[in-house]
Amino acid sequence: MPFDPTQPKPGSKKLSAPIRENFIALKSLIDAIPAGPAGPAGAKGDPGDPGPAGPAGNDGAPGPAGAQGERGDKGDKGDPGDPGGPPGPQGPPGNDGAPGAEGPAGPEGRHITNVWDNGDGRAVVQMSDGSSYGPFTIASGPEGPQGPQGAPGEVSAADLSFAIGGTSANSNSVQPLDTTFANPDMETLRQKINELIQALRR
Repeated sequence: MPFDPTQPKPGSKKLSAPIRENFIALKSLIDAIPAGPAGPAGAKGDPGDPGPAGPAGNDGAPGPAGAQGERGDKGDKGDPGDPGGPPGPQGPPGNDGAPGAEGPAGPEGRHITNVWDNGDGRAVVQMSDGSSYGPFTIASGPEGPQGPQGAPGEVSAADLSFAIGGTSANSNSVQPLDTTFANPDMETLRQKINELIQALRR
């Protein structure tokens, strides 16, 4: 709103709105006046009080190392310190390590190549290197009494074939020797006996 020089009117009640509008319009007129040229510089004033110290600057780079000084006197021997307590108890044993690799096979040992009966109740053992052991006495029990003679009968070809075919079962009651011997000669003899038992079970 433009400046109204008639406000406020003489004898009128004081109203804030017209007076405020006149003040605003008057300020707008003052602001629109262009600034004049700058005047001459005034005389230099007295120096002011020093301001507060500024923040410290960053540390500079370290300088070059100085020359090594003279070697000082040897110092006194230091205290040896606490000799330490007694040793602690032994800890538990560790876990077993992994088994090592299997070693190379050893040289082949001797073995029994033949066992024969002398016909006098004794046997001789022939080894693979040509040596022999014996004769050994073959233990046997006392001869039992002769049983009664059975009635004679006729045997057909079918009965004979059946009887022969079942003879292999006669060795079923003879069990092989499963326990190994530390003695290599006895171990070889055990293996040969087991081979004989297996051959009878045809």
